[in-house]
Amino acid sequence: MQTSSYHLLTENLIELFTDHADPEKARAMSAYMKNQFLFIGLPKPVRSKLQKSFLTMARSEPIETIHELAQLLWSLPEREYQYVAMELLMAAKRKWNQESLSLFEKLVLQKSWWDTVDLIASKMIGVFCRKEHGRYKKLFLDYAANDNIWLNRVAIIHQLTYKPATDMTLFEEIFLRCGHKKEFFIQKAIGWALRQYSGIDPKAVIRFTEMHALSSLARREALRKL
Repeated sequence: MQTSSYHLLTENLIELFTDHADPEKARAMSAYMKNQFLFIGLPKPVRSKLQKSFLTMARSEPIETIHELAQLLWSLPEREYQYVAMELLMAAKRKWNQESLSLFEKLVLQKSWWDTVDLIASKMIGVFCRKEHGRYKKLFLDYAANDNIWLNRVAIIHQLTYKPATDMTLFEEIFLRCGHKKEFFIQKAIGWALRQYSGIDPKAVIRFTEMHALSSLARREALRKL
């Protein structure tokens, strides 16, 4: 697909979304996200229907084109386009390469909020790294040591889908690098990750909470199902 062609593909999507804009829903959706972003006002069922043709065409393109489309969508002001970008990238996961991982990290750092970061962390970065998880240990430790709270959150929750394959030794190392931060999104993530693993090994989670000085938020979240 030529550059002009994928710009046209995106323009068609924008026109379709704009035609179905709902200002009242847009205000409510923006308020739910603490007014961090503009919205068009498309609830997920409506958006999914409208974007279907776009995704069908775009996902068949080479991964380089998909990367460019995702970045183009990410640059648009309304939040629905970031959701489409993520769904496009996930639809093309069989084509992911090392450049995809770099793009995922870039998207985490742009227009950062939990609604995009959490999905990228667990369903994209986590999935990409799972087959060779040991190879990426340093990457996640670097994320944990970073000043950026969203990279910290990625490190903490990237194993959410790993279940029995969860590397708790790595999780502990990540915790030791950023678990002291009082930031809500970090403490909530610690509790979430532990709660997820409590369904696999509840004794390990209880032991973790006894060995480490967790915040009341993280501890409460971790033990919620126990």
